[in-house]
Amino acid sequence: MFCNKNVKPSVLIGQDNLHLIAPTKTIVGHKNQPAATLTALGWCVHGVVSAHSSVPRSYTASPIEDDVLVTTPAPCTATAPIHPDEELNELVRQSFSFESIGIHNKPRQNTEEVRALAILEETSRLVDGRWEVGLPWKSDNPMPNSYPNAYKRLKSVEKKIFTDKEYGARYRERIHHLFINNYAHQVENVEVGNRTWYLPHFGVDNPNKRKLRVVFDAAAPSDGKNLNDFLLQGPDLLESLLGKILIRETWKNNMKWDDELSEELYTLFRSWIVQMNEANNLQIPRWYFNQAESNTFGGLSASGITTLQLHLFCDASPQAIACAAYWRATYGRDQVTVTLIASKCRVTPIRKPVTIPRLELQSAVLACRLANTIKSQHRINPSATYYWTDSTTVLNWIRNDCRNYKIFVANRLGEIDDLSNKTEWNYVSTHRNIADIATKSCRYKLNSECEWFRGPNFLYEDPATWIAEPATENMKLNEEDLEMVHVISDSGDHLPVPDPTRFSSWLRLKRSTARVLQFIEKCKKKPADLNAELLKKAEPILMKFSQKQSFPIEVEIIKRNEKIHRDSRLRALTPIMDKNGLLRVGGRIDAAKDIDDDFKQPVILDGRHPVSRLIVKHYHDTAAHGSTEMIVNELRQKYWILNMRPTVRSVAAKCMYCRIRRVAPQPPRLGDLPEARIAHHFRPFTNCGLDLFGPMQVAMGRRREKRYGVLFTCLTVRAVHIELVYSLTADATIMAIRRMAAKRGWPKTLFSDNGTNLRGAETELKKSYLEVLSDKGLQEELANRLVEWKFISPGTPHMGGAWERLIRSVKTALNVILKERAPHEETLLTLLAEVENMINSRPLSHVSVDHRDEEALTPNHFLLGSSSNLPRIGTFNDRDLRLRKQCRMHR
Repeated sequence: MFCNKNVKPSVLIGQDNLHLIAPTKTIVGHKNQPAATLTALGWCVHGVVSAHSSVPRSYTASPIEDDVLVTTPAPCTATAPIHPDEELNELVRQSFSFESIGIHNKPRQNTEEVRALAILEETSRLVDGRWEVGLPWKSDNPMPNSYPNAYKRLKSVEKKIFTDKEYGARYRERIHHLFINNYAHQVENVEVGNRTWYLPHFGVDNPNKRKLRVVFDAAAPSDGKNLNDFLLQGPDLLESLLGKILIRETWKNNMKWDDELSEELYTLFRSWIVQMNEANNLQIPRWYFNQAESNTFGGLSASGITTLQLHLFCDASPQAIACAAYWRATYGRDQVTVTLIASKCRVTPIRKPVTIPRLELQSAVLACRLANTIKSQHRINPSATYYWTDSTTVLNWIRNDCRNYKIFVANRLGEIDDLSNKTEWNYVSTHRNIADIATKSCRYKLNSECEWFRGPNFLYEDPATWIAEPATENMKLNEEDLEMVHVISDSGDHLPVPDPTRFSSWLRLKRSTARVLQFIEKCKKKPADLNAELLKKAEPILMKFSQKQSFPIEVEIIKRNEKIHRDSRLRALTPIMDKNGLLRVGGRIDAAKDIDDDFKQPVILDGRHPVSRLIVKHYHDTAAHGSTEMIVNELRQKYWILNMRPTVRSVAAKCMYCRIRRVAPQPPRLGDLPEARIAHHFRPFTNCGLDLFGPMQVAMGRRREKRYGVLFTCLTVRAVHIELVYSLTADATIMAIRRMAAKRGWPKTLFSDNGTNLRGAETELKKSYLEVLSDKGLQEELANRLVEWKFISPGTPHMGGAWERLIRSVKTALNVILKERAPHEETLLTLLAEVENMINSRPLSHVSVDHRDEEALTPNHFLLGSSSNLPRIGTFNDRDLRLRKQCRMHR
């Protein structure tokens, strides 16, 4: 017989087909080796496989060669009866395991988990060898339209695919992989239902791997919601490995049966033997109660027993968990009988220690199962059931059904909830808990009259005295239940202050703090409305909170009346602490009267703290978004804020109103320079800009007359030429142009604004040229000298910036020299010539301070060949502008 993988059986043979499995030949191996039998179906293998043996449990039977059976490990399973020692090993293992008391995973399921399971059960189906499962929707409400966001994400992915060719090739490969493996297919319109969600996808690239991973983003939001928000999480259906882990860890390094016991274990064993010998003297009554007549109610006398109660006590210790069950029967008014029914005790796991609260919870589970067994096996029906435990933690767990616990606690609370009612659980002190006896390894005297058999003494008392919940502050812990833990203690003072970083206004922060104080007053049964008094109390609390965070060391030092360290930021302020615990600036004007205390000793704050910034913002708003000095002056009346001016400027810079009010318009994009500005290989003043400036006053005897200047600027080398005219007429402008042309040469193009005089000069100039050039021979010869006059667009003075800026430089130099005085015309001509030379001497490039660098380029380099730094003949000073001097020069 040969074992084959992945083969489904077509016929199952049992004892009803004995003729097929009856052996016709048998080959027996050596000791502890398998045996083989030949049947009508082929060879079969039989043998014993030990539970602790490392030999595999499966064999394959090769063909018999010379009556010798050859065995090799294979997936074919052989029949293996249980070894005689395995039953004993299993019993010992169970005695140290929680699995022996039937603990199984049965967590409590909420309504959402129940709905998720129902959807999975209803929608799961097997189609073509694959399972199809519906989505566990939280509700049937409509979902938002997710198509626009998913489409935008798709466009973003496509853009990256088209940009990065290698990335795009790998992305297309992964998408194609989804289609060829039937993981995805193109959706038809008929398949799109009312509840549709579009999932965007993106690629995750690992630099260590060439393979690209395509991720479908179920967390992508649409209208503030994502797909995960509409789906249920569902319960955890994975099986726990706790049992197998405990089995492995328990017997990994266990002692052998013949090993000698240690002295400590031997002492405990002898003590246990002595107690077991005392059990021979115990006498346990056969009947639970005093009488049992034929007229019974639930097996008891209806006229005798008035009430019948079932009481279960549970407890745990690091050594064991235990529970004990008792009947409590009442006869008439006074007679009470308490009888032991049953008890259970289990030692705690050795290899995996469990905390005391979890052991207490485990004992509670044991008590519930014992109660369920008693009720099912007895015909007696108790009128009430009481569960007693000395663990307040377990009581809180059982009574609190609003929290989500971890798997260990949740499973056991779920079973307790099924087997009992939370109202049946009660607290009992440790010294009154009878189950505490079974959890200790100490010697206990056993007899028929001991409390273990006749029940706790308090059960014989009035039920009104039973239940006494411990006060939290007075509750005493059992020393054996204490665990060693690491505790971090925070000694900081936590004030009832809201988080200042979550507020945008000082008044809102004060009102919120006042609300906290109002709530405190209500808790003290002294209700108070939100008034000015509460707001006044809230302000020092916030400041104190700010100081504790900004100056923690200084606050503690001043509290101890010690001297502040010299490196402290507050040392120069000589801080003091007032009666409210606030740090204030010290001074020498405390004796001043009629001055507010806040002004004499302002509160110290750090400008970087959120509370300080909210205060500054409040004053900034109340001061109508005024200047920095105004706000600083207002703040100084009450506060001393470190780095006050930078803080005020920082707050003002982030003020949205101020930013909108002071916003500057976006500068427009500059256009290309005109062709005349970048022309090259032309002489200076080939392309000129023209404009007039003035008027300037000149002295003519005893009267004053106006003169105007005409500025010509070369648009290429930025040189200037200035002429003086007597009026703003077209004739005067033409003569100025002629004088300039006689000195610099006729320009090819003239640019100017739309002044009326310039417009008239253009017309007059053209007419003059036509008259001069009436002769055809001369017209052809002088055609190249005709000046082309261009005007900038109306209402666009910025287009004439090339000459407007130079006119400003000329005016600045004349104002400095003339000082609003009127020189003679000759003096003015001299000044204009010298100003022209100064402007033409300005550098056009960067002036280096390194003596090894070349001289900076100026317009005079193009006009004169040098920077024109030659010494002048004579000097000009203020005395040249005096009337007597000018008259003498004029004569």
